[in-house]
Amino acid sequence: MSERRGTLPIEQLLAFKMKGIRVEDGVSFYEKISGVIPVAGLNPSALIFSEGFNRLRFTMFCKRVVDVAVSFVSLIIALPVLMLLPIAIRLDSQGPVLYRHDRIGQHGKIFQLLKFRSMRWEPDVQTDARWALENDSRLTRVGKFIRNFRLDELPQLWNVLKGYMSFVGPRPDVPE
Repeated sequence: MSERRGTLPIEQLLAFKMKGIRVEDGVSFYEKISGVIPVAGLNPSALIFSEGFNRLRFTMFCKRVVDVAVSFVSLIIALPVLMLLPIAIRLDSQGPVLYRHDRIGQHGKIFQLLKFRSMRWEPDVQTDARWALENDSRLTRVGKFIRNFRLDELPQLWNVLKGYMSFVGPRPDVPE
């Protein structure tokens, strides 16, 4: 039912609740079993009153501790690669070693996502908002290699360590 005001069987539902039976609306039930939120029928009140945003401080603290520990250990393990890749990128093409891109973090804060640069650097081009293609002509030789092995993503460990990103959660989106 698209409009349920005045049509909900309140007495029967309250009787179920009093017997200890869990009462849940159809949309919430569908979301839990399917893992999908039907955006077409999403009302702002569903977001405001949902339980999905409740986060315990202890849970968030534990998540942060895990993020710091894993990113720190990963940075130490990856240190040899992190020292060699900048040299390879510099020898292969001119320009900065790191690619910095504005992203939206938690609570809408903008931060710079770090990646090893894998494409040609053009100082005159302020912003080239094209998505990278599979065999993009802008890729450098080293860039193709580091993308194949996802080594261009290693500097993001620093973003995780600083608290801008997390290992578990949505990938930060671009402001545009």
